[in-house]
Amino acid sequence: MKKTISIIAAVVVLLFFTLVALPTKTVSATDRIAAKSAIVTERRSGRVLYEQDADRKLPMASTTKIFTCITVIEKCPDLEREIEVPAAAEGVEGSSLYLRRGEKHKIIDLLYGLMLRSGNDCAVTLALHTGGSIENFAKLSEEVAAKAGCVNTSLKNPHGLHDDEHYTTARDLAAITSYAMKNDVFRQIVGAKSRRIEWPGEENGRLITNKNKILSTYDGGCGVKTGYTKKAGRCLVSASEKDGLALVCVVLSCPDMFADSIKLMNSARETYAYETIVDANECTRIRVDDGKESEVALKSEKTFAYPLSAEEKNRLDVRICDVKPLTAPVKKGEKNGKIQVFLDKRLIFSSDLITIYNVGKKSVWDKLFGK
Repeated sequence: MKKTISIIAAVVVLLFFTLVALPTKTVSATDRIAAKSAIVTERRSGRVLYEQDADRKLPMASTTKIFTCITVIEKCPDLEREIEVPAAAEGVEGSSLYLRRGEKHKIIDLLYGLMLRSGNDCAVTLALHTGGSIENFAKLSEEVAAKAGCVNTSLKNPHGLHDDEHYTTARDLAAITSYAMKNDVFRQIVGAKSRRIEWPGEENGRLITNKNKILSTYDGGCGVKTGYTKKAGRCLVSASEKDGLALVCVVLSCPDMFADSIKLMNSARETYAYETIVDANECTRIRVDDGKESEVALKSEKTFAYPLSAEEKNRLDVRICDVKPLTAPVKKGEKNGKIQVFLDKRLIFSSDLITIYNVGKKSVWDKLFGK
């Protein structure tokens, strides 16, 4: 049964991009790449730095396994547990670790086989263990996708072999990847260039290597997943961290996926720098009436950093709003006003200001003797 990601999630994402994802750099004809769809985001802020038909629904081949991997990690409490390879996983077409029915493997090893070697047999084994059926696992994956902010994704299998009802968008792939990269286990798996995994009957196990050339050819590359089918074309989701920018780049149906992904990430790095705009360690002071101290310090509840171009820095407007003098006693953590950041008159950040220490009320003695 076809399932689309919830309307509620769509509203949440729409609000998010209204507040945070400002209009991106204009894309000229010469900037366009051969991909049917592409996007580059800064994953910590969520800001879109480049997009090209990013909401077009397309098959995504084995980049599906990003959804699969993070779903298994979240749903399986013991990744060291050994599970049995089911008959349905043996001989699955496409990329394979050549698992045999009845073999027992650790979930964590199968996850490495899934992401480094793109094992479709690993995908089926993990899906059946986690969800009980391919259908139910697809539903679990869609739930995780919705939590990550995906709104145009329909999942029918754990590996990405073609199904007309199995699709996503570049924007959704960037969202699930940014979400998954917050998980330490996921980051460790997709960032591994190789992994020796335990194998039944083999004392030294088997060494598997990562197909993702971004890890070895791009400075700062830290994952994530390649994909290819005839109908999906060449697909690549890349992640990199360098010079303060944490990028996620997605290209779908892109003939020169590695070169174009590198081109897009380099362009983003040349254009944007990750700037701390609001520092939660910096304070402003306001008057306190009838207090043992005449002032109290306020600070933002949150630090705010954001990717900005050189031109945009001059168009920032940081405002402190609705701050009022306080009357003692004042408690640490008391809210008083907000700090807001605008770029081109659009709100991109808002945080409460809070007091950072207590201020006691003056006693009668203090008032009489001027203390």
